[in-house]
Amino acid sequence: MTDGEKEQIKTRATFANGIGLAIVAAGGLAPMIAVMTKQLDQSSVLKGLLLFAGALIAGTLFHGRAIAILGSLDHPKSTQTELNQSIAVLLGLLALGSVVLYAMIR
Repeated sequence: MTDGEKEQIKTRATFANGIGLAIVAAGGLAPMIAVMTKQLDQSSVLKGLLLFAGALIAGTLFHGRAIAILGSLDHPKSTQTELNQSIAVLLGLLALGSVVLYAMIR
């Protein structure tokens, strides 16, 4: 495995981890801040908590996928297959997370 391939794997893992962090920040911390600053009424608190829990779960899934991507550094023979699967899984998680978050907000 060349150094360029290793860097591509690291970049994909960083990207997946960054998406997870963004989901937690937007879907998890934003409702909490809105509740603390009283921008949400009491009837929306449950919706905010559900959004927070969903964002934490989605963020954890993305982080776990980033760890799996980095694990392919140890197994150079399965690198291309692993990367293709990782891209498909990340896109699927992103689409599923978007649909769930939209449904919860709506």
